[in-house]
Amino acid sequence: MKKQLGLAVASIAALLLLGACSSDTSSSSSSSSEAASSSSVASTDSSSTEVSSAEAVDYKDGEYRVEAKDFDENGWKEYVVVKIADGKIADATFNAVDKDGKLKTEDADYKEKMNAANKTYPEKYMKELSDELVAKQKTTDIEAVTGATHSSSDFVALANEALGYAAKGETGTHAVDLSE
Repeated sequence: MKKQLGLAVASIAALLLLGACSSDTSSSSSSSSEAASSSSVASTDSSSTEVSSAEAVDYKDGEYRVEAKDFDENGWKEYVVVKIADGKIADATFNAVDKDGKLKTEDADYKEKMNAANKTYPEKYMKELSDELVAKQKTTDIEAVTGATHSSSDFVALANEALGYAAKGETGTHAVDLSE
């Protein structure tokens, strides 16, 4: 009798546990698919213009610039400029500027140090990321550059924001907080 009662209790507990797991799985898979359809890189507030890169979007022709709101811990402010022509991404530029207006891609000392440590440097990886955006026409398939994963993530976040503005036709320069 005790054995049957223990088996019944264990069976009920297992059913409850499986039921709870399956309901959590469905809600978490829907929320993770929602997260996958938008940038999982940039944290922005609810007024974000970010657009899912997986959606078919009708971009408005123009030039859209999104830059980091603040300089990073190394003194750089990253930015992306996306040019839309005929509703498609025609060109993209990724770079960073310091407080004196010097471009990261033109900093020979930074290039030398980064190349020695990471086997890549800003002029190379920033062009690769920009070219990949133009070729793929969306950010969801952009792969992080080895040795520049943080900058790759920032690029995707900035590009998503720029494409959000392009969907609305809001040209000009916009800022986003990359630190969150």
